[in-house]
Amino acid sequence: MRFHGLMLLRDEQDIIAQNLDHLLTWIDALYVLDLGSTDGTWDIVQGYARRDPRIVPYLHRPILYNDNLRSMVFDQFRDRFSAGDWVTKIDADEFYHIPPPQFVRQRLRRGETAVYLLWYYFRLTQAEVD
Repeated sequence: MRFHGLMLLRDEQDIIAQNLDHLLTWIDALYVLDLGSTDGTWDIVQGYARRDPRIVPYLHRPILYNDNLRSMVFDQFRDRFSAGDWVTKIDADEFYHIPPPQFVRQRLRRGETAVYLLWYYFRLTQAEVD
């Protein structure tokens, strides 16, 4: 069982190195689609890829964000996935307090093949700021 990540990013220079360091503690492969970063994000990703083959810089092109772009990355690298592998959506500013391989081993039963999540978005209103 291997863990593959699909990452879309743009202008994440301030956090991408820290995120890649975190991901490299558990991920088997990370496929990166840069949506036209204008800061040093793509250079940082390429630098990591030169040092670690698990980081795969796929494409750097100004593309309007759409969550379905991950399917393009998935299709490009699907021949690298094997039965039993996990493919996960990775964001450049998210960090896992339980690494996914550990979570799968400890929390899932044999035959469970998907993990769903629930996101909560908290936003400050102007009244709260005032």
